[in-house]
Amino acid sequence: MSKGKILGHISVRCPFEIATSATMTLNALDDRKSQALARILEKSSRIPNPRPDSSENDLKEPIWNEVFFNLQLSSFFQALSQEKKKAVLLRCSKGLLYESQMIELAGTTFAAKMALLSETLAERELYSLFAADEARHLRMISSIRGAPNSDPARENPFLQYLGNLILSEKKAPLVLLIQVVLEGWGISHYTRLAELSMNPSVSQVFQEILKDEAKHHGSGLVLFSEEQISESDRERLIEQLSHFLTMVRTGPFSVVQVLASETGGMSAEQVRLFLKETEFQKKLENDLELLHHLLLKSGAGRIVSGLHRSKLFELPSLDECSAQISAGLGICA
Repeated sequence: MSKGKILGHISVRCPFEIATSATMTLNALDDRKSQALARILEKSSRIPNPRPDSSENDLKEPIWNEVFFNLQLSSFFQALSQEKKKAVLLRCSKGLLYESQMIELAGTTFAAKMALLSETLAERELYSLFAADEARHLRMISSIRGAPNSDPARENPFLQYLGNLILSEKKAPLVLLIQVVLEGWGISHYTRLAELSMNPSVSQVFQEILKDEAKHHGSGLVLFSEEQISESDRERLIEQLSHFLTMVRTGPFSVVQVLASETGGMSAEQVRLFLKETEFQKKLENDLELLHHLLLKSGAGRIVSGLHRSKLFELPSLDECSAQISAGLGICA
């Protein structure tokens, strides 16, 4: 089968659907074969297999506290009972762990595709090693959270965006989008997850992942060259990055969503006050500055200029962000 036919077959479904199918196929094997494969995976990775009955429901305590989410600054959160506070933090923690697990799962698909698209032996070796890294990261997180379940990913805009990127984009754009931008941004995010985790096992997992992510990001800086991409690819990159920056500029949507769900709802004014008190613009400013720096560091100057024309590196106002989150939650102004 040719490379094009292989990639055409891979790209008919999102990475999370592919993962679900793989899980179903594995479960369809007889017990002897399933147990044998499990032993091989455990021995090869040196990471224990997750228990068949394990899931995020086994997590009874929050992994990250209110400081991680800036909730100590929110009068709305502080007015909740201790039981409700714990419920909010537990759901937010589970959400972060699930998102990290699915990112690593998507990483296995990315690395496999890039290995097939590689034009030199060195590149193919590099991405094959990356695939092994991502598979190991996935197993480390699964040992804490349980086996991956793709269903919630369909409701997560970022995970859907990530899956579509991996399946739809060509090699050179993927180097910038995944290795330079998303893995570069991920280093900062995973550092916070590791440093502020209240669970030593989780901290250790993210510290191990960080060592590999730094290599993945660094190789992206080596491999990407804006001068070697076509004008159509450059325009496509501006479009894809515009979509990502728009999501980033929305602010802490997932945290507000959990708060609203656990408390029976929030008004538009409560959302606005939450954003003001938790100083969301400070974190957002840091995120936008980091993304701007990553793109410039890669030499993507013309792409950055295109994004500046749309004013996507400018901070949204409090009212703008509040209106976007309220609309996303179906809250009337």
